[in-house]
Amino acid sequence: MRVKKFIAFGIIIMVVITAILLAVPFLSLEYSQEGDQKTIVAGESFFLYSFSDGAVYTYINGTPTLLQQTGVIKLTYDGSSIIESLAVSGPPYVGHPSNFTYTQLFKMSDTLESVSGFAQTFINSLSRSDGGILSLDGSAGVVSGTLSYPYHIPYSGANQTIAHYASSIGYTQPFVVALNNFNETGSSENVPFGNYYCYDYAGSTNILVSMHLVAGTSGISHFLEELIGYTNVNKPVIQVVNFNMQLIGTNTVLSPLDLGHYLEKFLLVEVLVWIIGVLYLATTVKMAKRRMKPKTGSR
Repeated sequence: MRVKKFIAFGIIIMVVITAILLAVPFLSLEYSQEGDQKTIVAGESFFLYSFSDGAVYTYINGTPTLLQQTGVIKLTYDGSSIIESLAVSGPPYVGHPSNFTYTQLFKMSDTLESVSGFAQTFINSLSRSDGGILSLDGSAGVVSGTLSYPYHIPYSGANQTIAHYASSIGYTQPFVVALNNFNETGSSENVPFGNYYCYDYAGSTNILVSMHLVAGTSGISHFLEELIGYTNVNKPVIQVVNFNMQLIGTNTVLSPLDLGHYLEKFLLVEVLVWIIGVLYLATTVKMAKRRMKPKTGSR
């Protein structure tokens, strides 16, 4: 009876240790999200993105010119509208013709109607059903399952505010909207090589977490026309060569979490706990049985 109680107690201890190890990553994420919004709240929820693009701009001396620019865009949800702040920088361009407009650093702020196609590319309540066809600012997309790898921001810079909001995103598993009819040439349509958007969600609201338009794309979407057009840099844009955008910070809790990442966080430790624990129990029980075994022999 004592042996059975000992085994039961040992198993309980291992179960408790395993439960604690499983809970630690989720508790850590919950701590980093302390104070964040569970759903989008008017006037309080914001989303910070970074983007880069290579685009062929207006002809210079008869030659299409490729200039790459990078930028940061912040969206603040204000109920019926979205306040947008944008900062874009490009490389210095020396010796351009006098009739060629080039701005190396551009900043602006604007208020967008939340029902506009541009705004709904970022924040919308469209169906997440696999196979569903969505209209996103003039581009037709098909919901194509979930991203095959978790989305997260590995920020390691010195800005503690960005570090906090990046870590509070955690590891999520966005659903993919593939732009299968996007006008492209010579490129694959398979994620992560094709044209696609990825969305997490907060409650019933979808939130853009990444966007990728591949090299070889001829023409640009309404969304990119508006985004790049905002900068008033080097217009008109002839062709977008490569465009990437990713969410790098938000004060809104995003779902769904990539449970596999969190459950596997201490998997090796959990396995070792059970291996060592079972070996210890087996050895201890075996020794106990030997001591309890009655001795036989001559008197």
